[in-house]
This record gives sequence, C-alpha cells and structure tokens, in this order.
Amino acid sequence: MHLAVDISLRQGGFTLNASIDCWSSALGVFGPSGSGKSTLIRVIAGLAKPDSGYLELDGDVLFDSENRIWVPPHLRGIGVVFQDARLFPHWSTEKNLRAGMTLETTGMFSFEHIVKLLELQPLLKRSVNDLSGGEKQRVALGRALLAHPRLLLMDEPVSGLDAKLKEQILPFLARVHRELHLPCILVSHDLPDILRLTDRLVLVRDGMVCGQNTLEGLVTQRGAFDMMRRSGLMSFVSLEVDGEPVRAGVRPDEIMLANRPVEGLSARYRKPGVIVRLIDHGPTILCLIDTDEERLMADITPDAVRELGLKEGSPVWCFFKAGAVHSFD
Repeated sequence: MHLAVDISLRQGGFTLNASIDCWSSALGVFGPSGSGKSTLIRVIAGLAKPDSGYLELDGDVLFDSENRIWVPPHLRGIGVVFQDARLFPHWSTEKNLRAGMTLETTGMFSFEHIVKLLELQPLLKRSVNDLSGGEKQRVALGRALLAHPRLLLMDEPVSGLDAKLKEQILPFLARVHRELHLPCILVSHDLPDILRLTDRLVLVRDGMVCGQNTLEGLVTQRGAFDMMRRSGLMSFVSLEVDGEPVRAGVRPDEIMLANRPVEGLSARYRKPGVIVRLIDHGPTILCLIDTDEERLMADITPDAVRELGLKEGSPVWCFFKAGAVHSFD
C-alpha cells in the first residue's frame, strides 16, 4: 500500500496539518489522546473533508483541493472499524454481518470464510446486545471485511476493552492482515499494541505528523525516541514462562547488559546477542542488539558503554528480571 497525504483541516479550535508519504502493508498511527489521530483516519476514509491539500491511495487520487477532486466514502473501497462497534442493537449477529455485504463474494472474503476466520459461528443467531465487548468488536471487524475493502482502517479498536478482552481480539486483528493479505492502518494511543501489529509508524502530536518510519528508523531520532519511550516502547522476545512458550515485551531500560555470561544475578532471563548499532541520545545510549530470534533495544548510560567496551559488533549478554516481562500470550 502506498499512502500519500498532505492535507490541512480546521475543526473548531483544532487544526490538523498532516503530511505522510509511505509504503506499508501494516501502518500504525500513534499519538496521545487529542493529537489528531482519529481525525486523520476520518480524512482517509472520506468521513471528513480537508480544507486543502491532496490524498492519494495506491495511485488513486481521493482528494485534491486544487483540482476539485473529492471521492465520497462509499466509492473509496475502505473499511472502518471504530472504537465503539456501532452495531445495530435490534439485529442478530448474522444480520449485522450481512449488512456489510455489498455483493455475494467467494473465496477469502466470502461470508463463510470471514465467519470461520473470526470464529463467529457460535454467535450468528445471538442478539448483539448479549455479546461481550470483544465479541462485538469481532462482529464489527467481520462486517467491515464483508464489504471486501482494499484497505482496512481500525480506530482504537481495543481501547475500550479490559486487558483480558484486548488479548482476545488482538490475535484476530493480526490474523486478518496475515491471512487476507489486506493492507491495514491501526490507530492507537497504546504503543505496545501498535508495535505488535504494524511494521511502520506515523507519530502524531498536536495536529502534526512528527515522525514516520520503521521503528528502527524512528528510534534514531531523539524526539521520536523520547515520545515513544515515555509511552511504553518495548522489544518483543520469545520466552518460556512456567514451561510454556510466550511472546513478551521488555522495555529498553529494563534490559541489563554484560560483556560475558554472569552467574548469581537475580535476573531470570538471559539472551546472548551482538550489538548492531549504538545510538547516542545524550543522557543515554540506545543499543540495538541482534539475538538468534529477535532484535532487542537496551537503554544504558554512556559510562556503561565505556566501561563494558561496547561497540558495533561487540558480543553481549542481555539480562532482564521476570518482573520486567510483559506477557501477551
């Protein structure tokens, strides 16, 4: 997916000035509440019309103020899943799902396949009023997919759910992207959620795009790194917890480094690796470390770098305590 945006939109006392040009099949839009993320998504979907600028998706111009081009929402081929599921409360699950169908399709976007993909079969005859928050979001996701969109926008799809329900719905979001090969844009103020599901990030703050790149590209920028570090920046690791394999997150400041294996530490987990990059952020230095399975980020002081003799290519051992592990499985 290629997305090119350069728009300005004023709504009351808030102004969004967004400029984006990126290729990504799974794009994350991250920023604090009130920064303009949802407004940006509404512009892409055609639910809000900018005052000026242009918007292009995969070579199709959807908005161009200079040439007076405006493609209405129903002609854009874009599906949207909102924070609140926005289902018809007096209808069954099946009727809500079929409301999204513009025509009978076969294959990956058929009714039968979407129901199977999202595990909705047991819910079809139930009233949506009897569904949990996570189940309602799965129905809303299915309804959007049954319109066979070329792009799926998800605006804070799990922010209204508790931690348990969120962990139930996030694997379905990943499954949709992976199995349907459908480009997705995920909006969230929860950075770990974004990092788990996307391969490229757009950072939004105060109505402006303040960064756009891969995670590794963004952490080289001091402002972007500080913004993400304050918001739960994590590396993702494969671990064994209580005998079970899990996928977990560890913050950069929770990883300790040594230039040799060390015994007698209280840190439960250890992984050998090689430093591939040192990024100087002033008070701290961010170390990018390749292990056999993943790339980790460790934030340590310049003094520690000097004392350990670390440089690019140096072998290191990464240690972190069980209490530093944020399990997602």
